[in-house]
Amino acid sequence: MSISPTTFPIKGIHCNGCAHLIEETLKEQPGVSSAAVNRAANTVTVAFDAQASTPMALARVLAAAGYELVVE
Repeated sequence: MSISPTTFPIKGIHCNGCAHLIEETLKEQPGVSSAAVNRAANTVTVAFDAQASTPMALARVLAAAGYELVVE
C-alpha cells in the first residue's frame, strides 16, 4: 500500500461545517487515511492509497455532497 498525500483545490466551502463534512466524507472512502481542509486556501489535503481510490472517485463523492474537488 502506497499512501500519498495530495492537495486539491476545492470549491463550495462556506463554513467550518462544510469543512467538517468534506473531511468526514473523504475519510469514509476506501483507501483514504486522512483528509484536512484548509479554509483559508480553499484546499483539501487527502492521504490515500492510489491502488484503492483515485482523485476522480473522490471528486465524484464530493460532487454528490455539493462540493467541487478540482482535479487537474
